[in-house]
Amino acid sequence: MLFRASSPKDRILGASIEAYLSALGLSRRRGAQVLADEGIPSVESGKWYPWQAYLNAQRYIYEKVGPHTVGRIGRKLVEGASFPADIDGIHAALSTLDRDYHQRHRGQDVGSFRYERTGERSGRMTIRNPYPCELDRNVIEALCQRFRPADAPVVHVRHQEGCRNQGASECVIQVHW
Repeated sequence: MLFRASSPKDRILGASIEAYLSALGLSRRRGAQVLADEGIPSVESGKWYPWQAYLNAQRYIYEKVGPHTVGRIGRKLVEGASFPADIDGIHAALSTLDRDYHQRHRGQDVGSFRYERTGERSGRMTIRNPYPCELDRNVIEALCQRFRPADAPVVHVRHQEGCRNQGASECVIQVHW
């Protein structure tokens, strides 16, 4: 279910909140105020915070500022991230999402990013988490663009039927290049 943690004990790493605030750009001050209103007045990268409070702040940005802003945040999160040197292409980049996600979220059932390589230049990502689809889809698009091979001028990222934004339990994203 969108914007709902699986348990009040679920936590998110401060580094993720900092990246989110940084990605807000000019709206950073408003984002920090929304977080403070939710009980997170300041953020330290190595500390853990209530995930539900963070999801409430994300919901506010999604509903009041708009889904396009949340999508832009997804792209900015990838732009500002550092990646290990052994990531040498789209398949490798998309395969890291679940591990990275679980390093930044703690709880009973925080969700997942399940990547399946479906061909030499294609794959499928199944996403199950409480974030809006726009955020995750734009993370995937930005990763694909960042790690696309030189001989692939275009990467196609397509959402399949069913969406968490409409109540589905997961979203499936197809990529090919």
